[in-house]
Amino acid sequence: MTVADLDNVELLDNTSVQGELFGLELGENGAAKVDSHDIEELHLGLEIALISLNVACHRAHIVRVLKHRGHRLFALVHILNVSLCAFNLLFNILDALLAIKILFVCGVEGLQVVDLSLVPMI
Repeated sequence: MTVADLDNVELLDNTSVQGELFGLELGENGAAKVDSHDIEELHLGLEIALISLNVACHRAHIVRVLKHRGHRLFALVHILNVSLCAFNLLFNILDALLAIKILFVCGVEGLQVVDLSLVPMI
């Protein structure tokens, strides 16, 4: 209900109108007075805080990526080390087999030389 004519006393005496006016007065007195400049300052402060948190989040992400890359690099170095050790073991086994073959061939040739030296030469 709205009051179009404030000079009309009958309408102002109406309890419902007085209740609405009381509610409006209470709402106006209870509401905080806010300056738009204060709201803009608060908004800018919150935006700056949000931007700084976003930058910190990006920095943490960059550090996490670099840390994972460092772990990946150490893992690759470890894989390379294991591969080189396996190749070293393979070459040592081949070297031992070659040494055994040389000993066997030299032993057989040495026996043949001894056999030939016992035969008298004519």
